[in-house]
Amino acid sequence: MNFELLPNEIILTLFDYFRSIDLLKIFSDLNTRFNLLLYKQFRRYRLNCLSLSKRIFDDVCQQHLPFLTDRIITLKLSDDSSTTGQIDHFLSYISSLSLLTNLRYLTLLNIHSRETLIKLVNEFSSLSNVTYLNISFRCYENDEIDFQMIIDNIWSLPKLIHCRYTIYIRNLSSFLLPTKVCSTLKNFYLFGQQIQYNKIFQLYECAPSLKHLRVSVTINDNVNENRMSSLLTLTKLRMVIFRTSIFMSLLEYLPNLCYLQMTVSCYLITGDRWEHLICNYLPKLKTFKLRMSDDLPVNDNIEERADELINSFRSSFWIKERRWFVRCYSFHKKLYLETLSKQFFYMEDSFPHIWRSTDPNDDHKIFYNSITHISVETFFNQSFPSYIRLHNLNTLHIKFPLNDQFWLIVSSLKKLRRLHIKSFTKEYQYQLQRLLNQASGLQFLSIDQDGASLSFDKFMNKSIHELDFRCLNEVFNEEECINLCQSSLGIQCKILTISVTTHQSILILIQNMKNLQALHIQYNEYTSNSNSNEIIQWLKAQLSSTFCINQDRKLNNYLHIWI
Repeated sequence: MNFELLPNEIILTLFDYFRSIDLLKIFSDLNTRFNLLLYKQFRRYRLNCLSLSKRIFDDVCQQHLPFLTDRIITLKLSDDSSTTGQIDHFLSYISSLSLLTNLRYLTLLNIHSRETLIKLVNEFSSLSNVTYLNISFRCYENDEIDFQMIIDNIWSLPKLIHCRYTIYIRNLSSFLLPTKVCSTLKNFYLFGQQIQYNKIFQLYECAPSLKHLRVSVTINDNVNENRMSSLLTLTKLRMVIFRTSIFMSLLEYLPNLCYLQMTVSCYLITGDRWEHLICNYLPKLKTFKLRMSDDLPVNDNIEERADELINSFRSSFWIKERRWFVRCYSFHKKLYLETLSKQFFYMEDSFPHIWRSTDPNDDHKIFYNSITHISVETFFNQSFPSYIRLHNLNTLHIKFPLNDQFWLIVSSLKKLRRLHIKSFTKEYQYQLQRLLNQASGLQFLSIDQDGASLSFDKFMNKSIHELDFRCLNEVFNEEECINLCQSSLGIQCKILTISVTTHQSILILIQNMKNLQALHIQYNEYTSNSNSNEIIQWLKAQLSSTFCINQDRKLNNYLHIWI
């Protein structure tokens, strides 16, 4: 069938199934009819710029953005290291966010500049149709920022329903309450800052329609025990808290709660206390997810403590009525208890010393089968029971050489996306290629090498698009950069982190790696003849003016280039 013979109504419906960036690349300037459909009739553009190359980003902003401002319903921008300066560049293409009259979903990630943050937030009052906001700000300097103004401007969005607010800033860990009321807000997720226990009720007064809440809670010395009004609209709560059980009194004010996810650090609460709370105050609770941990005193009998804790979750309420099973285990003198889940991040270097479960079908085999992340590279140095298999790994840190036990235990690497290799040498090239052959979905590869230089032409994996070689003992010279560019991994690489010896090496990488979108350069600030500003100025003189080059905000000897 000839696509052009389809009526406009069907074509416009099909347009909805394309990613907006791809839609513009494929159909713009084909003919007058398609241009009219794109710029005059299609009204639901979702611009996701989070992983775009600078070239494609500029093309979208220069060629298409002027015709789309009233048709964009979703906008996603980020100033992370691989799209450094993206938000400011977008603002340079558009005079005001107020032109985005139909914008509903706005994502602004990894903002680092105080000026950029304030400029954006000051325009929020003009975004009358935004219902979803995801904003994150990270500041490593002691800039004075009026966060009261920022949260108040967010609260002033007239149709805001969902807000994900992430703030990481030095010397400011407490969340500032808004001074305004947002009657439309239903979902609020706070990351990076903590809210004081007493202020949760005040937050609810500022968002009286709140249904879903995610917060980290801190307890101050002036906890108000007076009777407070119930939070009747709240149905879903995710809370992180440290060293206290006083938060349990908060749950007494949530009679309509249906979903509860609790992470309690440095404190263990028995099952009978949870049971009493749920039975008496949470009659509508359907989903309960719990993770608790605590460091036990040296003289404590950890097996007795584990047995006491797990047995408190064996009543008919837990086992028969709700069927909420828990698992208790320990590493050294730290005791953990958690409800069973399908995913598990493994942060330890050995097996649990103690392991208990209230689920008769739960065993070590299921426990290890749920592991998706292994972050300690020496994990596989220990002896494993013969029945252990790991086939759900997403992220793996591994130290070479790999023994036969590794290949037996890691029965599948099809779900592996990120691989970090330590202590690699040329003699293990066969092992690495064998591993790459099995990891058909691998996206990220990091290598920490010992010894001589690495021959990249030996390795192949069609799915890898990000390489991190910052931990290699060597610094790449010009010849080694050329070899990397000509290798299979180099040709397909989109994001590269590397240490180089000369300025010219940077040009070699950019000019010869045709798929490269972001380059992160580490240089030795003690042996380099130039400081970072001199290197940046030299690169700007050599490269296209469309490239964006910035120094890392924390590390003086790192440069980020968005290509």
